[in-house]
Amino acid sequence: MFDAKRWSQKVAGQDCPVCAATPEAEDPLWLVTLPSGRVLLQDDADFPGYCILYFRRHVTELFELTTGEQGQLIEDIGRLARAISGTCRPAKLNYACLGNEVPHLHWHVVPRYPEDGWWGQAFLARSPAQRKILEPGKYERLRRGLRATLG
Repeated sequence: MFDAKRWSQKVAGQDCPVCAATPEAEDPLWLVTLPSGRVLLQDDADFPGYCILYFRRHVTELFELTTGEQGQLIEDIGRLARAISGTCRPAKLNYACLGNEVPHLHWHVVPRYPEDGWWGQAFLARSPAQRKILEPGKYERLRRGLRATLG
């Protein structure tokens, strides 16, 4: 059930899980930090290369950014997408900016493969119970490749 008071607190940044996240050096999913924010590489076997770019400060909407921040964010999303495309060779990339669960501006950049089991559907159609973890060795190779490409 929707709790308006709790939602207002989250939007204001109280108990924001992104703002309170583990420092980069200690976060096992941390990939790189770009000018607009930090990138976490998901350990997702269906969508190898799936990354989330979290904006560097607490905002909930794109229009809350300055024009310069908006430009940098789009540049960073494009840079991340090129790295994922070049490293992972997906058939398509999906992009999503939602925020109704975690109201901190962030972008999902999801490589899609015809064999991913969800082709033709939104990547979020898969339930959390159906998620498969990428093998640690594959994850580390993927991390190294993306980091090398991102510089």
